[in-house]
Amino acid sequence: MIIAEIMTPNPHYLREQDSIKVASQMFIEKKVDGAPVLDESDQIVGLVGKSNLYRAIANNYDMNTPIKEIMTKNIVTVDANDSVFDVMNYPYGRLPVLDNGKMVGIVTKTDMFVAYNKMLKDVSGELQVVIDSAHNAIVSIDRNGLIRTFNLAAQKIFGYQKEEVMGKKCSDIFPNGYLVSVLNSGKTMTGQRYYHNNKTLICNYAPIFSGDKVVGAIAVSQDISEIEDITKELQYTKELKDEMDAVIEASFDSFFVTDAKGKVLSINEAYTRITGIKPEEIIGRTMYELVELGYIDRSATIEVIKTKKPVTFVQNIRNGKTMLVTGNPIFNKKGELVRVLTNGRDITELNRLKQEVEHANELNLHYQRELQKYRNSVDYVVKSDKLKEIFDLVYRLGKVDSTVLILGESGVGKEIIANELHRCSLRKDK
Repeated sequence: MIIAEIMTPNPHYLREQDSIKVASQMFIEKKVDGAPVLDESDQIVGLVGKSNLYRAIANNYDMNTPIKEIMTKNIVTVDANDSVFDVMNYPYGRLPVLDNGKMVGIVTKTDMFVAYNKMLKDVSGELQVVIDSAHNAIVSIDRNGLIRTFNLAAQKIFGYQKEEVMGKKCSDIFPNGYLVSVLNSGKTMTGQRYYHNNKTLICNYAPIFSGDKVVGAIAVSQDISEIEDITKELQYTKELKDEMDAVIEASFDSFFVTDAKGKVLSINEAYTRITGIKPEEIIGRTMYELVELGYIDRSATIEVIKTKKPVTFVQNIRNGKTMLVTGNPIFNKKGELVRVLTNGRDITELNRLKQEVEHANELNLHYQRELQKYRNSVDYVVKSDKLKEIFDLVYRLGKVDSTVLILGESGVGKEIIANELHRCSLRKDK
């Protein structure tokens, strides 16, 4: 704040030749207790105040005496742009104010004290606004342990109205707090946990010094109840994620995750085992790139992105493996596609076993047809199970290029067996 803001502009003034009587009348009429004295060129040459008039009367000056005889001549002036703080301690009741050498006003000690008091109130009000705007609770006490500061956050956190606690003993309101201890010890305490009304607070305490003396203490407290709840929730979420990751990694089937644009985010160990493709080869790439580079012949992810629906088909891998893959879309609460999850199973071995089974079935069917054909071509009847086994053996041996010895007593049918073996053998036409 500068002098120009608090001075009395264009003040009443006197001339050098004005009498003591004129000065007295002006003071009474204008209700002032002092005035500057100007010469004929409007330059300030002195000051006249009530004290000057009192001394003139006490010394029996004539009332028609010019005031230049009694005025204060060695005067101190201030500039209109001087700071109020710079001139507050001047030992003068009033000071003429100059601007470029010309008098533009007058400032009194009273003017400066009023201005200073207003500034203090303004600063105090601004400080209170700042304190009340703080998210953390701020509580301070004076040297007697009485509460002097209790901001809006403190009212919310501790559940007291400001009027309830101001001027009260801190130890009565917060019996388990450390403010009084810090006041007595003069030492700072930080990171202290304090529990109040089922709330968990982190408090920092510090003494308030005036010079080298402790005149109070202040506590700044943060309610971390919500943070603790969030921390617990995050910990639970992390544990759940770790558990899900472990389940996915332990899965025999492969898992493959991309974002909504087909960019690879993660794969599990089973995918690498089946395909031989390592994570560092494909994570960060898109499925369009992987198809183009020949890692796979087609992508379930791309189809899901197009249709927004689950798809299932057979996929061929560059290492010759075949997988049955299913792609599933994952949507957020707004219905927007955010992830695509594809799981796959190696069906290469399954296809091989299927082919072997089909081949075995074909051979079995072929043998059954051959046996039936031979059974239908003989001119005798076979009834017993034992003979049926013998004739089945004969039909099978007929396909083998080897010498066969037939043993048995006379009259039991060795010749029939020999003829039938020859008939179904590879040499029947030789």
